[in-house]
Amino acid sequence: MFPTSIAAALDLYRVDSGPSWAWAGSEDNVLVAHLHPVILDIVEHRWECPALFSHDLNHAPYGILGLEGFFDHFNIRIDYKTLSIEMIPNI
Repeated sequence: MFPTSIAAALDLYRVDSGPSWAWAGSEDNVLVAHLHPVILDIVEHRWECPALFSHDLNHAPYGILGLEGFFDHFNIRIDYKTLSIEMIPNI
């Protein structure tokens, strides 16, 4: 799930035209997001995956990657000591 500002960077200007999903952020706050297919192109790997974009996340500095569509394509190793991230493709 990403802020709509990311959608604009991807030339998706009609974010609200996608199917809507309601996500429970907390008891008092429900986030609404809209589904659109996007193509991810990372190093030598390119694939289409579903992405959710929400106006409610425009204050957030980053998005949230999910298990389906991203993490099912890579093994991720995060090293907090060196502040590095390694992505190993699942071949």
